[in-house]
Amino acid sequence: MIGNPSSSAAAINTVERIVGVFGSPDNARILVFSFVIGAFLAYLRVSGGIAAMVESLVRKGVASTPRQASLLTSAVGGIVFVESNLSVLASGIMARGLFDRHGLSRAKLAYIIDSTSAPVCILILLNAWGAFVLDGCWR
Repeated sequence: MIGNPSSSAAAINTVERIVGVFGSPDNARILVFSFVIGAFLAYLRVSGGIAAMVESLVRKGVASTPRQASLLTSAVGGIVFVESNLSVLASGIMARGLFDRHGLSRAKLAYIIDSTSAPVCILILLNAWGAFVLDGCWR
């Protein structure tokens, strides 16, 4: 946009960049995997599975107070380490119902999720990000 301030040129360049990303088989695999996991999590939320899990956690006393809900969110953020973005998505979908139920702010939820999910993914090298980092170390 800086080199050519025309808005039509910017739109065309954006489309060209997106096509370039999908032109790489590795990038396409990562995007398809992310879309499939995101669709599965959205299906769980829409079908009522997440609401039932939140109700079960509250009923069993695991997350019956705001403090317990925050600690459970931190624990889930540390346990689910599939991939940095997907871990944030999975933890957020589960914890959003708990935070809404207890009247906690979404800003606090975002802070807890971001400070637990993403760092764990880089520390535990059993995921795609870890493989990327290890591959870069050996070159």
